[in-house]
Amino acid sequence: MRQQRGVVIAGRMNAKDGVKAAQWAQTLGWPLIGDVLSQTGQPLPCADLWLSNPKAVEELNQAEIVIQLGSGLTGKRLLQWQTKCAPKEYWIVDPNCGRLDPAQHRGRRIIADISRWLDLHEAEPGAPWYKECVQLSKETAKIVESKCVGFGEAQLAHRIGKYLPENGQFFVGNSLIVRLIDALGQLPAGYPVYSNRGASGIDGLISTAAGVQLATGKPTLSIVGDLSALYDVNSLALLRHATAPFVQIIVNNNGGQIFSLLPTPQAERTRFYQMPQDADFAHTAGMFSLRYCAPKCREDLETALAEAWKIPAATVIELKVNETEGAQMLRSLLKEVSRL
Repeated sequence: MRQQRGVVIAGRMNAKDGVKAAQWAQTLGWPLIGDVLSQTGQPLPCADLWLSNPKAVEELNQAEIVIQLGSGLTGKRLLQWQTKCAPKEYWIVDPNCGRLDPAQHRGRRIIADISRWLDLHEAEPGAPWYKECVQLSKETAKIVESKCVGFGEAQLAHRIGKYLPENGQFFVGNSLIVRLIDALGQLPAGYPVYSNRGASGIDGLISTAAGVQLATGKPTLSIVGDLSALYDVNSLALLRHATAPFVQIIVNNNGGQIFSLLPTPQAERTRFYQMPQDADFAHTAGMFSLRYCAPKCREDLETALAEAWKIPAATVIELKVNETEGAQMLRSLLKEVSRL
């Protein structure tokens, strides 16, 4: 196994497993494609973008073995490649039971602790074989950096690694924001990341983030969309019991803008899929006696975050952004990167 050309797919796992998985793949000389929830540091960032390029797919298809560590993959392009890839061997290592491979690859299904499994399968040093993917990742990161200027949810996703609290943790919601962070951002290796992905529902996210903070006592950054916040609005009451700085960012793009990326019928999209509510969360935060601000630019956001991390209490930050700009940015970047 160790002498073959391999690819590591890193899904949802804990911080310890994420760091170890990244080191294991690096030693072998294999590319690691890290999900936003993998806590691997995503050594080849922006994978959901550069996997749209045929040159990346052609190179990865040379893999003789694919080892998937963890489940719950987020990125569409990664899921598409994972579905179509046909290596000689496909292994899935995850402590959870159940079906974790929608593509039903023939291979090995190993129910095990990821760190323990990696310890038992020590990596032998090998030379990297995936030069095209490395180059595409670098070029894509440069394009994202040049395009993600200004103030919006795409820009927030791109810079998210800079906004995390020191010695803290991150809770990321569902829908469009988690996909933007997966495609445009890069999180530090081993930094605790939590989610409530499940079947990708949007209810109960704020209450989950509040529970994570109370359980760990750490400074916490949580990000959800406006519909997610409305579905769980009463859970803002739980934030009054925060034991450390807690920032709840609500990205208000007026509805479920993820559906503009999906093949939903144009005529019915707004009414039945996006469902804009024209909500404003200033009075909502006030109802629960929570600190609130609505920054108008990146500088205002960074100032608000710097102040919030000094206070052992919760702050609600509402980002009122252009409704379609985030989805349009992702679509535009995919088009450009696919032509590199």
